[in-house]
Amino acid sequence: MTRSHPAAAVLVLDFRTEEGRAFLETLNADTADALGLTSHVLVLDTTEDLAGHHGRYRRLALLPQVTGVVLLAVGPIRDGAAAPRLRVPKALQGLGVVLWVGHERGVRWTGGSQPPGAGQAESTVDELVLALRLPAVFEQVLTSVREMPHQVAGPGIEVDHAAVDPALLRTLRVRALRRFTATGTTARAHDRASAELAAVAGATGAQGAAEPAITPRSPLDELNRTAATRLTAARQAVQGVRARRALLDGGVARGVLPRLASAAQALVEQHGAVRRVLDDVESSLAEGYPPATELTERGLRPPAEVDAQELADALRTAFTAELVRGRTLPGLAAQARALGNRAGEGRGATPADDVPDPAPVLRTLADPPPLRLWPAPLAHVLPLVFLTCLAAAWLPASGVAAGPAAALLWAALTALLFARRPDRRATPLVPVALVAVLGAVGVAAGSALPAPWPVGVLVESSVLVVVLLVAVSGAVLTWRAAAGAWADAVRVERAAAFSRRLVEHVESVVRTRWTHAEHNRRLADSLYVVAVALDAVVEVFEDLIGYYRDDYDHTEVTSVDTATHLAEVLHHDLVALVAGVLRPCFNEIASHAPLSGDARRHLAAAREAVAEYNDHLENAGLRELPPGVTDDGPRRVLAATLWRGSEVGRRILRSGERSEMTQLCTANDIKLLNPGAAVVLHFASWDIDITSERAADVIRTSGDAVGVLRLTPLKTGLVEWSVERVEEAGA
Repeated sequence: MTRSHPAAAVLVLDFRTEEGRAFLETLNADTADALGLTSHVLVLDTTEDLAGHHGRYRRLALLPQVTGVVLLAVGPIRDGAAAPRLRVPKALQGLGVVLWVGHERGVRWTGGSQPPGAGQAESTVDELVLALRLPAVFEQVLTSVREMPHQVAGPGIEVDHAAVDPALLRTLRVRALRRFTATGTTARAHDRASAELAAVAGATGAQGAAEPAITPRSPLDELNRTAATRLTAARQAVQGVRARRALLDGGVARGVLPRLASAAQALVEQHGAVRRVLDDVESSLAEGYPPATELTERGLRPPAEVDAQELADALRTAFTAELVRGRTLPGLAAQARALGNRAGEGRGATPADDVPDPAPVLRTLADPPPLRLWPAPLAHVLPLVFLTCLAAAWLPASGVAAGPAAALLWAALTALLFARRPDRRATPLVPVALVAVLGAVGVAAGSALPAPWPVGVLVESSVLVVVLLVAVSGAVLTWRAAAGAWADAVRVERAAAFSRRLVEHVESVVRTRWTHAEHNRRLADSLYVVAVALDAVVEVFEDLIGYYRDDYDHTEVTSVDTATHLAEVLHHDLVALVAGVLRPCFNEIASHAPLSGDARRHLAAAREAVAEYNDHLENAGLRELPPGVTDDGPRRVLAATLWRGSEVGRRILRSGERSEMTQLCTANDIKLLNPGAAVVLHFASWDIDITSERAADVIRTSGDAVGVLRLTPLKTGLVEWSVERVEEAGA
């Protein structure tokens, strides 16, 4: 069975000293709690003074806080020629038990009929006191001895300490501290870029991404929609000019310019509104005017409220993760400041001055170029004019009428092309006249050439159809070429893309700078506060390194496993220590209160945390969990490593009533004990793995000790509970 020790502490009163006796005199029912009296009291006294201190024991027994007393009676119980007798004050009967220590160093004894070994043993009464100061051991000794005759026993003890060499501990502490405070090339191995903290600083970019940055049906949204609608109509009108029907329907071309002008006006209004709203965003963030409500009414999404608790939790998790993975404190502080500066500057948002100039786009909308027909592409069809007129006039039967008709058709089509231009300018005479003259020349040439063979009606009809198709197709192709070049020059698509960029730009600024402005401001301030706290820890750690400088690296590491696991424990502790110093920062961040980067406050907190940790190592030892450390995994691994090298500890846990250990008495006192009724108690620190040992009952304790207590009752007639009221003067 394995038991965990209770929380009650053990108070040690040494009546052999003036200090111990004076402390008891100050205790009463009213002052006991204030002076730190606990329910368990371990009293040290000499056997010759027990009777004389009867009044002190009665005073102790009357205190209501005291529920159990273990009395270590040190010294011989032989009184000259008289029979040996241990006289115990009756005031303790029922309240406490007695352990008789005949000699403070004791002798080696197996607990049976064999005589004790020669000389004095190594264990002393001090080891027994240390064991009894462990609450769980105290409780079990109290319980076990109460079941013995007269509640008195002679203690035997064997203890082994699986402890870390203090010099090695100092060396590895300095190494751990230097790793945390490293800079420059020394820190490069531990300060590689990590996404832990950067992810927290960049989290707001994805928050609310699904929500519109511009409120639907708001004034700004209506301007954006109007611009998009008019640009779409303008694009459709321009594309309509390319079609064949634009030659037949004069209204198609005539409707383009008004739509382009309307789109240009909408784009001007949209651009002006965007510039104004972005200027006002910058002004509102910097100076508080205009108020956020006004910008919200104009169409911006309302600013998001800061979830201070969520921000604090995210930063706490990120910084802790960075510390655990071995980041140096200067590197972590530098990254925090850089991310804070980025958050404070709007995280890359573009100010209003960076909105592109719409002039190049507006120029083609408000004042589109003319649709050019001459000289190209009309000049390309002039050979067709000559050839078709020549072919029509060459026909024997219908050429006289068909030739001039072809020339007139080309002239009419040319005039129609110029008449359908969107700018509706007057038809130029030169191109029309040139086409007419060239057609007349073709007619004259065709009339002068006789047909070399008879031409039937079918051939003449086919030639006339071809002439007609070539003329119409030439006009259509000429129009489409000219209209296509004109549509490309107008560049409505570029204007539509410009309008979309304006909307995207506003949305980007709103999401990164406006909606999360308070969050980004709180994030920047929070990162700065944490960076100041990290700087304070670095300063304290460097002072500690300087204090241990003379001991640093003067210790040879004899066990690589022990040094490795000890380094892990120290790293684990320092991470917890730094996290403890940062804890008030995160609490302040979560409170919505104004943040203060008071370096002196953080410096004081860091010094207090280091002093508390040093005090813990000095008094409780490395094996005990320091304040603020909850994970005992690294310590268990270290304890297992130390335990593997402790053969004495394993032997102690296998020991029984007849095992050799130190009996705290003289060799002559052994005959006063009753070994047949002895009780053996094993105890071991909580972090030692004892599952493989044969010990049936092990008391788990703090500290680093593995031990065994053998409690042997005294023979009958040697103990007397004295009622004699013999008190010292002034007692």
